[in-house]
Amino acid sequence: AAVPAVTLSSAPAPLLLEPLARALSLVSQTGLGSRRELHLWLLREALRQCNCADGSLMVKVAGELRLEAVQGVSPDLWAGERGALNDPLVLQCLAQDRASQRKSAFGHCLAIPLSVREDGQGVLLLCQENPFSTAQSKAAQAAADALALVLVSVGPLARGQQDAARLSSIINAVAAVRKDHELNQVLDRIVREAEVLMDAEAGSIFLLESDGSLHAPVATGPGGERLRDIRLNAGEGVVGWVAREGQPALVDEPGRDPRFAHWVAHSTQVAARGLVAVPIVLDGRTLGVLEVLNRRQGGRFTADDIPALQALSLLAAVAIENVRVVESLLERSRRLDVEVARSSVEANESRRRLESVLFAMDDAVIAADENGVATLLNRAAQFLSLGLTGQD
Repeated sequence: AAVPAVTLSSAPAPLLLEPLARALSLVSQTGLGSRRELHLWLLREALRQCNCADGSLMVKVAGELRLEAVQGVSPDLWAGERGALNDPLVLQCLAQDRASQRKSAFGHCLAIPLSVREDGQGVLLLCQENPFSTAQSKAAQAAADALALVLVSVGPLARGQQDAARLSSIINAVAAVRKDHELNQVLDRIVREAEVLMDAEAGSIFLLESDGSLHAPVATGPGGERLRDIRLNAGEGVVGWVAREGQPALVDEPGRDPRFAHWVAHSTQVAARGLVAVPIVLDGRTLGVLEVLNRRQGGRFTADDIPALQALSLLAAVAIENVRVVESLLERSRRLDVEVARSSVEANESRRRLESVLFAMDDAVIAADENGVATLLNRAAQFLSLGLTGQD
């Protein structure tokens, strides 16, 4: 219950995936000493996305806001780290939990809170000589959303709760999302990496249908094939509860949990000794649930496992949305093709009707385009034009 559910905002996929992959690489390579290096790299990535040269990143560390990275702006102008945190623009941004702008000694400044479902992670501050354009402000908000998600995902990992081998599972899943465009293949890769990450016997991704039911197009481990044939009703089982509530679930003894769907275990012939499930969320919409089952060698899942699994759920959300956007564009393209074809048929029919009327008239009619070039002559006009035909 203490672990927040992570929600992906409208940040474009590359903005989320590139920093996440790089951040996890830094953490796995350099350990705890990489925190400042990690935050500086994330700040530079955000500035690049916003086409802005100067700024700073303030991050909540151990419950306290700290000035973690500065690019182009001297901390001396803030009278040190504490002065940065007491800056009126930063305080206003935190108090209102929304982007704030003002002109200061640095020029024009834009402060954006880094928050995930009202869980503040810090503040991104941008500075430049000229006022921020609308495009820059939108890019800054997208960058702040992505940074917040990266920080909430890698925070527990950066504190040493996962080792480099397990972090590589998330990096491998990032690569799969970026390279493969077939949804089930991507989701299968994510589930398999989740098994490695959690040292689990089985894993699955359930997708949410419009009627609230859930099905698992991807399921691995014992009983995986049988699980793919099962459909859960809205709110049914632990997975249904996670989808409905939008919150993670950690269950040590599933058989004693009132939410547990015993008939599923009977159908798959898999004894559930423990499970952890997290929602797959995008723009506040629940797309599905990522679940792993039974830690190997009799171990138990703990709350420390949830943030890493949430990082994989973010990648699943990006993969699902990417495919749905492509499918939507293809469907829209097909509809446009049909409309164009229908319009073309209707236009030709209208032209034939008009020509029939014009050619039946005794009055001479000549139609011309905007350049004065004749495009149609009816029979009377052809007779008056000394024998010229419509083709002439």
